[in-house]
Amino acid sequence: MKIALAVLQQGDDYLLQKRGNIPKIGGANLIGLFGGKIGDETPLEAVCREVAEETNMSPKPEDATHWGEVDVTSDHNLEKVVVNAQIFHIKVAKDFEFKAKEGELVKMTKEQAMKQLDSMTPGTAACFRQLIGDK
Repeated sequence: MKIALAVLQQGDDYLLQKRGNIPKIGGANLIGLFGGKIGDETPLEAVCREVAEETNMSPKPEDATHWGEVDVTSDHNLEKVVVNAQIFHIKVAKDFEFKAKEGELVKMTKEQAMKQLDSMTPGTAACFRQLIGDK
């Protein structure tokens, strides 16, 4: 499964979502980045679409920077799946009143996030370990 995830950063805070208790969507009750499956589109188009669907932001392709990719095993439709996640970074203006349309908004610094990797979706935890931890 191919997905696109957005590392949304507002100042020193990362904007994440606590996923609902819906086992079929995968990552139930875990903290995750905003994003989702790549449809009939590029990963960049997918991440912009997903962020617009899941939040009150409407990023444009030029707002996103590709940071890399992570490969993990996760769950979807109550089954284990191998996931390739394309990771994009999007800065959120400090004065923007960010809202999550899906899940519950969670704000945390890098230090807070690195201490809570066990409560994150596999893709989100891998992103923090492999791409954000050294930044």
